[in-house]
Amino acid sequence: MLNAADEGMISNLSLLDLSAAFDTLDHEIMLKRLSISFGLSEEVKKRRWRWLGHVLRMSKSRHPLIALMWNPQGARKKGRPQGTWRTSVESERVESGKTWNELNWLAQDRCEWRNFVGAICSQEDYG
Repeated sequence: MLNAADEGMISNLSLLDLSAAFDTLDHEIMLKRLSISFGLSEEVKKRRWRWLGHVLRMSKSRHPLIALMWNPQGARKKGRPQGTWRTSVESERVESGKTWNELNWLAQDRCEWRNFVGAICSQEDYG
């Protein structure tokens, strides 16, 4: 570079700080920090249940409610079944001990639904 500058040629000198590029952080520590500071899994679960309450309050002719209750027939491809929104809600519903009819009845009262979601998401600051 110096020779190029001495000869009157234009050159670009870039200095990069690569010290941070070689810092390492254990993956488990990073995940713990993220889950503590953001509570991502609880936030996703809370939003999933809030959306479910919204859909359950819809009239029977609305497409989101029809899609929620739709049970496709036929066989899937070989391999592990694809995780869907419905399957995750279904597994959490079973954990909560509620039936679909109970959830539907509960969702009609927004205040009760909010309390229920707060209880199953185990967050006291839900609102």
